[in-house]
Amino acid sequence: MKITRSHLRRIIEGVLNEMPARLPGGLDPSFYWTVQQFRQSAFEMEDYDEEYDGDLDVVHITGNMILPKWGDTEIAHLQMKKQVMGDCPHWEVKNVSVRGDRFYKNHGIKQPETAKDLGPMMYDIAMEIAGSAGLISDSTGSSDDAQRVWNFYLNNRVGVDVDVAELAPGYCGRPSQASPSMSFQFKVYRKKPGSPSIISTLGDKIRFG
Repeated sequence: MKITRSHLRRIIEGVLNEMPARLPGGLDPSFYWTVQQFRQSAFEMEDYDEEYDGDLDVVHITGNMILPKWGDTEIAHLQMKKQVMGDCPHWEVKNVSVRGDRFYKNHGIKQPETAKDLGPMMYDIAMEIAGSAGLISDSTGSSDDAQRVWNFYLNNRVGVDVDVAELAPGYCGRPSQASPSMSFQFKVYRKKPGSPSIISTLGDKIRFG
């Protein structure tokens, strides 16, 4: 049977909708996201860039959950920043972390199902907050886990609920030459207009402060 583009799109949308952490019903009752946004001078940042000394808009997205022995615990975190007056208008993802298997094993805690699918959801929230400015990868390099998330968007989500635009080499801290294996570095990711809102879907599972 020939699979048409529209049929393939419906299949992908179905898979995405079945991802357990994509919807509030798949989240542990104690889990919630917090989002904080503030303005900061560039020299106050740990990854201070001497080429840009202006103010930065910064967003922290944090996943929290009540764990045995630990109580209310941060289990996922993403930071993104954007130059206020610089020549790069996009939000750059920085300092992403999700507690992995080792954390739970070391502390004798069974890893909750919620904790296994937070990465894509966290990036979805970041992309929605970024809006028309779009989201780009870390200019100083991305971990293997981060690369998998970016490539997942490129291979599975583009045209479904994500749009991408090209980012020129040497711009926004990108390398001067593009590498085929690192193509995600030269893309600007935006939420596709009209696609479902992950923030609205989360409801009281996400708190803005």
